[in-house]
Amino acid sequence: GIIRSNMKKFLFCCLAMLPACGPDRSFEGKNIYGSAVSVTASSSTGIVEDLWPSGEPGVGLSQVIPESLVWKGYAEEYQGADDEPVDLTVRSWYDPAGDLGIDAVLVITAKHECDLCSSEAAALQGRISSWHLQGRMIKVVTLLVDATDDKVVTPQTALNWKMEYQQLLSSVGVDPLMTMLPEQFFGWPYHTIVDPRTMSVVGTQSGIVDNYKMLEALADSNKNL
Repeated sequence: GIIRSNMKKFLFCCLAMLPACGPDRSFEGKNIYGSAVSVTASSSTGIVEDLWPSGEPGVGLSQVIPESLVWKGYAEEYQGADDEPVDLTVRSWYDPAGDLGIDAVLVITAKHECDLCSSEAAALQGRISSWHLQGRMIKVVTLLVDATDDKVVTPQTALNWKMEYQQLLSSVGVDPLMTMLPEQFFGWPYHTIVDPRTMSVVGTQSGIVDNYKMLEALADSNKNL
């Protein structure tokens, strides 16, 4: 009885501490380097307009991903270890009319020492290839929040991950401020499913990934519009 009671107290203390130890939420209106970002989006008419979906900004369910977020890393097109890192922008996901052919976006926040993160990364290339063969144009972005040497993540961290797991069909970047994580989350990897038509978060998942049904359903829905 005493042990059970102490365990409950310990868990409650851990939960209470989570907001204080959570990700930095000061990124609103800025990128992770602290500068403002001007974002444009293409319309079905081909005219470039200054626009962004309205709604509460944030990375939680039903919130609209802030247009200003940008990370350093490597996009799908990288050619090899000699490539320079690029800006991975939220703007590049936004496809309001389907002109870019993006039907759904999956953002995976991962850690090196997470076995589940590594297992998912190893299978990711094949899964994305399968989605594309099925006509599901799902954009996948992996954001790393730690490095193997316990130092702050750098673009080299992203490149090492991309090369180790041969992620040629997805982007890999670094997110030292954990900008894609809500204040409270449980388990790694953390998935954020984004609708590229509205840039709203339509689903999240922590820990073991049993299936990708919600992500696939979003892609199918947008594909058939």
